[in-house]
Amino acid sequence: MGQEAACTFRMGKKVSRGTALLESTELIFRGESRLVIPFREMQLVKAVDGELRVKFRGSLARFQVGSRAEKWAQKILHPPGQPAGAIWIVYPKGRTEITENDVLSTGRVVGLKDVKVCSFSATHTALKFVIPVSLRS
Repeated sequence: MGQEAACTFRMGKKVSRGTALLESTELIFRGESRLVIPFREMQLVKAVDGELRVKFRGSLARFQVGSRAEKWAQKILHPPGQPAGAIWIVYPKGRTEITENDVLSTGRVVGLKDVKVCSFSATHTALKFVIPVSLRS
């Protein structure tokens, strides 16, 4: 993600000016006070009137980030990911030691679903496998 905003940070009676950084797995504040809040420790995340409120470890941190508050709250609550668990298998073309059928059957044996095949290069082919929809959490 790597987004940042100049902001005022409040937690209890503590008030500090600095920079809030929204990373892919944590929210960081750098200023007179420093704070790192991993997403996994967040118990509540919401945006109220330009303020991002984050409850963690029994404390409430408030970041005055203006119009970014709602967008940041959504990014924290719904981080990007690849829930299908995609994996590409690249193998040589025209070889008898490993064939497309070998790759397909191996992927299926371990419970994956093949969804795409493409020419990776003049000498290699790639097959894309994902976790079947019925098995995704």
